[in-house]
Amino acid sequence: MSKIASLIDEAFSILFVAHDAGGGNALISYSFSLEKDKHYCLSGPSINFAKERNIPSNSITEEIDLSELQEFDLVMASTGWETDFEVSKIEQAIKIGLPVLVMLDHWTDFDKRLLKNGKRLTPSGIIVTDERAHEIAQVVFPDLEIMRVENAYLKIIKDDYIRIKSLQQTKNKKSILFLCEPSLEPRETDLFLREDRKRLIYFIQFVNLIPNFTARVLVRLHPSENLSKYIDIVEQSKVQIQISEIESLTEDLARADVSVGFETMALHVSKSLGIPSFTIDEIKNVKRSEFVQILSEE
Repeated sequence: MSKIASLIDEAFSILFVAHDAGGGNALISYSFSLEKDKHYCLSGPSINFAKERNIPSNSITEEIDLSELQEFDLVMASTGWETDFEVSKIEQAIKIGLPVLVMLDHWTDFDKRLLKNGKRLTPSGIIVTDERAHEIAQVVFPDLEIMRVENAYLKIIKDDYIRIKSLQQTKNKKSILFLCEPSLEPRETDLFLREDRKRLIYFIQFVNLIPNFTARVLVRLHPSENLSKYIDIVEQSKVQIQISEIESLTEDLARADVSVGFETMALHVSKSLGIPSFTIDEIKNVKRSEFVQILSEE
């Protein structure tokens, strides 16, 4: 048995730590497969996902001190870039000698995920949920064991998606779901120079130039974003744009005939559901006539 598998198997009580939506969804979904004494230290979007999945509120905390941390046999954490919530808890656990397993979702910036004050933390092992992430992690963390597990979040999403689609009525208008994603620029970057805004602007320009375009564009904000960043783009568009106010990613995907995004995990989820899904870079190489044809296919 591998070291990672042994740590999980031998642990009686596990603390799951998460903040960001993508990592939190993956880690919390994975936790459901473990028959352990489970507790969750969560913040941000991960709290909402935990509540959606009916995790008891008395099993969730937003903060934990060292004495409480010492009560656990194992810490499992996702990673994020927006806050140091996860990495701070990882650092605390390592300092007191607790084994720590880190789950890496997505496929970008692995070399920065475990940085704390400029130094890389060394967990007991890395867990990933797909082959691409496994290959990247092996290169970035050559001295750590990397273990791949099933993406339990995708299974939950697929089950929900099938259920929601079966209840839908026939639509008379096609819908494109644009999945926003904050860029990794400093917060003080001029609003009009931000890459995340440029992505949406490019796509709106792309569809604005399609003759007799009748599809609806649904814009889904990332959980960490605010509408004010994009509102002027939406207001100036010639095509119909609707800002999604639905919390559930699955419900938005169930409304989509095509999805477009950058590198967000939501786009990977969309593709796994069989929805035609494009990155902005791919859109740049697609002729408008071809895009309309894909959109019109049943």
